[in-house]
Amino acid sequence: MGDNIMGAGRLQIKELLGPGGTTAMTIDDDGNITNSGHTTNTNLIKFKMYLTSNFSLTQQAWKTLPINTTTNSSGGQAGWNTGNGWDTTNYRFYPQRAGYYHIGAQATLADTNASYILLSVLLNGYGDAGSGTELAIYAGVESGDASSWHYAFGSSVHYLSATDFISFRVYQNDSGANNVAATASYTQAWGYQIT
Repeated sequence: MGDNIMGAGRLQIKELLGPGGTTAMTIDDDGNITNSGHTTNTNLIKFKMYLTSNFSLTQQAWKTLPINTTTNSSGGQAGWNTGNGWDTTNYRFYPQRAGYYHIGAQATLADTNASYILLSVLLNGYGDAGSGTELAIYAGVESGDASSWHYAFGSSVHYLSATDFISFRVYQNDSGANNVAATASYTQAWGYQIT
């Protein structure tokens, strides 16, 4: 049997044995619980964040999406920032531990004249300066539709190191500045560690 240390009201267990003496469950230092070959962890880093208020997006210029709150402005489901991985000042996600992450976002341009909006997932970069590595880009096209706002959304899986960071940026092609909408969950980002 593995070492069990008990003190100050805590019990340290790395391995639980079944009645036959074989390993039934293990727990590692990161809180991963492995049972019958399946691993779970309730402490995995995860976030779901919203845009606080409408964001003016200049014509034909990439801008960092200033997502910064867990509050849904329309009273819908609140978001979360487990492990404080989302930086609400610099609008970035810091994974804090290496692993595979499911990352996604949605942005809505409150405009009917543009023919598209682009939404980019950026690794270790600054949207306004154009640096970093583009991991994914999602396009929302409403060409010829003079009555609909424009939406871009998507998600993908990426391996991130503990020192990486993710940000989101947007671009639109109308003849002037237009708002990225914050109301009714129109603009949000999410992510969670898979392994």
